[in-house]
Amino acid sequence: MAATVVAACNAEQADRPALDYEGERVRVGTELSDYTPLCRGDLDALDRRVALVEERLAVRRGPPIDIYLMEFDEIPCSGDLLGCYRRERDRDEIFTTWSAVHHEVVHAAARELQFASLFWSEGAAEVLSGRSTRREMGRVLTPDDLVANHLDTYLSASHFSRYLVERHGWNAYGRIVRGDTFEDALGGSAQTVLTAYEDDAPYAYPPLDPCPYPEIPEIDDATWQAQVTVDCTAPDTTQMEWVEGSSSPLPATFRRIDLSAGTYAFELSPAGSFFLVGCHTDPLDAPTTLPSNGDLFNEADQGFGTEFPHEGVHVLKLTAGVYRVAIQAPVLVPFEAELVVHRVE
Repeated sequence: MAATVVAACNAEQADRPALDYEGERVRVGTELSDYTPLCRGDLDALDRRVALVEERLAVRRGPPIDIYLMEFDEIPCSGDLLGCYRRERDRDEIFTTWSAVHHEVVHAAARELQFASLFWSEGAAEVLSGRSTRREMGRVLTPDDLVANHLDTYLSASHFSRYLVERHGWNAYGRIVRGDTFEDALGGSAQTVLTAYEDDAPYAYPPLDPCPYPEIPEIDDATWQAQVTVDCTAPDTTQMEWVEGSSSPLPATFRRIDLSAGTYAFELSPAGSFFLVGCHTDPLDAPTTLPSNGDLFNEADQGFGTEFPHEGVHVLKLTAGVYRVAIQAPVLVPFEAELVVHRVE
């Protein structure tokens, strides 16, 4: 999404799937037939996204948001896009793929906020979608960019927005996106703030809530063990085995593990598969060398990580860090599994 602009929606003639899944703040219909039923964790995450937007941008969303999850080539959006949002009186509709849904929810939840420009609208949607943000290499922002109503990418809008939030807080950021001057909101000119951004901002910021998953218990100094139940009706189960997408119609649940540098053996039983990726937990000063966590990628580089089948023991050399484990069920019914991690050296 960082490199793809989401435009208006040509939804008048769209075939809308039935809104079969209802949370507190959203209603969801899906034509992703391989990915039904939608899991409780997916609905809860969308509800939390609406609440987060309300809190951070000081807005209040009224009626539920209607979301239609669709295949990329079926979404009725203008252009080659991953998703779009359509507003009509008191009704909001989102037509989207998995990867763009949280971005579009931000637009719908903040519908009453009059953003000063497209730069601020899309920057807010990216930041509040929760994902990592990174610099647009080779580009230096100018005050004219901040009032732009055309964007080739969302990289600079999202990264500069995150910088303002980190440096000046959500209240000041909320004033800026509504059109207050930099002088009034921050005490300095737009150019002064942009110069500080170029000098001080890191290459990449982590997600707003990095790796927010239950910890795999440590049994002894060299062993970690987790008993998990993957149940689509449970709040910790999702159809996405990585945060922004899925390669399988089967549900998954997330765990995290904090490891020092070393070699580790991972074993899952009795079936299913699991995905591993290093969590992006701290700002990065420069692009990483791939793979950046030893034998694994970091989600700052490649969000979906590496898939491992349950058969056998998988031995990996890892750098120190926090790792996300997505344990995927082999069937739709509740599935129980055990993951054991041993430090080899």
